[in-house]
Amino acid sequence: MILKNLVWDFSAKLINQSIFFLVSIVLTRILEPEDYGVFGLLLVIISLIKVFAESGMGAGLIQTKSASTVALSTVFWLNVFLSLFIYLIVYMSADLFQAFYNYEDLKLLIRVASLDILLSSLGFIQRIKLVKELNFRVLSVINVVSTLISAIVAIYLVLNDFNIWSLIFQQLTFTFVQSSMLLLNSKWYPRFELSLNSVSGILNFGIKKLATDLLSVVFTRLDILIFAKSFSASAVGFYSKAQSFAGQLESLSSTSILSVFFPVISKYQGNKPRLIDLYLNSYRSILLITLSLSGVLYISAEFLIVQLFTAKWSASIILFKLIVINSYLKPTGALMVNLMLGMGYAGLNLKLEIIKKILRTLPLAVAVFGGMKMFLLAMIFHGIIAQTINMYMVNKIIQVKILQQWHSFIVTAIPAIVSGFACYFTIGRIDSIMEFVLCTIQYFIAFILISYMTNKNALIFTFSKMKSIFKK
Repeated sequence: MILKNLVWDFSAKLINQSIFFLVSIVLTRILEPEDYGVFGLLLVIISLIKVFAESGMGAGLIQTKSASTVALSTVFWLNVFLSLFIYLIVYMSADLFQAFYNYEDLKLLIRVASLDILLSSLGFIQRIKLVKELNFRVLSVINVVSTLISAIVAIYLVLNDFNIWSLIFQQLTFTFVQSSMLLLNSKWYPRFELSLNSVSGILNFGIKKLATDLLSVVFTRLDILIFAKSFSASAVGFYSKAQSFAGQLESLSSTSILSVFFPVISKYQGNKPRLIDLYLNSYRSILLITLSLSGVLYISAEFLIVQLFTAKWSASIILFKLIVINSYLKPTGALMVNLMLGMGYAGLNLKLEIIKKILRTLPLAVAVFGGMKMFLLAMIFHGIIAQTINMYMVNKIIQVKILQQWHSFIVTAIPAIVSGFACYFTIGRIDSIMEFVLCTIQYFIAFILISYMTNKNALIFTFSKMKSIFKK
């Protein structure tokens, strides 16, 4: 069951990311860095209001073993009313954003872009039900169709000089198509019922998850909020684009595993040996995939960005490299958080998130005085500390020692580092497609050979699972 869902989810994400990547090449070559700077700010605002609108209720539904029809209807209407209420607040406060950031037309852009939460609320329960039922086949098809239609809309708009609006309507189109298909596919429809007693446990879990999500979004995206005020829109655009490009690696390498991992944990809460095995195998596989792919991206960053997005994006190269280094720990960190939530430790996770977010204020302080590069360097050290905290709690929950977890990371990182240096000394700077292909082949051959010597069991396990997936 787990493997089958991984096949569907990974396949859908691979297709979605491929479509998104191809469309982003077209959009990035036409649009200016300033457009991506303003759009990056809009995405942060939308992320914040979505956290309030969902209020952790989705995670609460997934975590609970069963939910009545009355409970589902109650959560649906709560989400719809919250979304409408929050949208009205954002609509009325758009003038304040305009005055604070002083971006042209920001007021109108916020009011239109924020419609996303209203559209998302219509398919909220249907999406959660599919995840809870591990029905990733239907969800995958819906997401692929939504991505394809929104991509067509974005390309049409950018070719007709709609500029930043092409990015906004790409997002709105995706959410509209996704929610529409979820509603049409679902056999469940909300009743006009509202009972807070039926969702007391869900709300209790959801409030803690809301606080955790709010802390996560505020502190992980506070960089954009600060940069948008402190630096030019074009500078924020370089930073946002570098983040977006690096984020596609994380999505492909680990998001599928994580999306399936959380609901599966809830089913195995009483089977600790099975959980330990599931966690360690997922942890090592994510490390192998993440470090192998990110290594190629790091050594070929300059060639890829200039060739794909043109030389006007050259300022984002060094930022992209630093973000890639910082992203090494994110997928496994997310895995550890999913373990805590799946086991019902929402309160404990909230406390840990508060500690980690307080520590994150130090890199943000560095950013104010040292700029984006120093901020990203400081974030690398913050990531190591945050990962150690996560490892400590994993040890407390399922007794997997911190040193054992760090050992798995180190023995996977060594092949990536050595393979990268080998490419650098044999090929040097990549200036052509042929050199890029040769470097990539050399890197992966070296990575696999060295991993076989240092991390044989994890490599064999990962390849065996990949083989099973492709057979499916």
